[in-house]
Amino acid sequence: MRHGQTWLNREGLAQGWSDSPLTVSWAPTAQTIGKNLAARDGRLTAAYSADMVRHFQTATGILQGARSSLTVTRDERLREVAFGGFEGSPGTTMWDAAAGALGYSSMGAALAAGASIFQLVDAIPSVNPYPADTVAEKSAPVAARMLAALEDIVSSAAHGPNAKILVVSSGLSISCLLSFWGQADRLPPTGLGNGAVNQLTYSRGSWTVDTVNDLSYTS
Repeated sequence: MRHGQTWLNREGLAQGWSDSPLTVSWAPTAQTIGKNLAARDGRLTAAYSADMVRHFQTATGILQGARSSLTVTRDERLREVAFGGFEGSPGTTMWDAAAGALGYSSMGAALAAGASIFQLVDAIPSVNPYPADTVAEKSAPVAARMLAALEDIVSSAAHGPNAKILVVSSGLSISCLLSFWGQADRLPPTGLGNGAVNQLTYSRGSWTVDTVNDLSYTS
């Protein structure tokens, strides 16, 4: 699932590998998600998150709401896409710059013309204002590190069969993985919502995407 709303989300700033905590008003929602997960899907057997505070706070709140004694294991491979020197700047600045690299006047013009969000992501490194000092990632490597993290998680013998595992990541990184699995047409135009649950099933070495952007757990 995607983490909850952060201070930077609220201000419309590019976040990526930078970080900020959950907003005060959103923190209780994580507990609501946990309560609903426990009621609808049963007891969680493991919990993972990216290594940033926003992911850890979200996962911890969910476990509290589910009345679970599990601890959260952090994995940096579950981070958001790195946006390089655009991090901390208005998101519109970054996306419009990426659109310009593709020959469009703005992000809106690019999307209206049929460009995908992943094409825009892949253009960000070419317009990174501080390439010598910051990392900006393309979508394919992000999908690869996300998949590697999930494969390692499900291969752990400690979880056993029929495990129910919570994994908290970020919106674009989850979207990159879903697109890799051919699920791009199921993604909402405005991106995955804060707290959106995306249920995956892993069986006999294969992944199935059961639900995408389910926000019903937040209330």
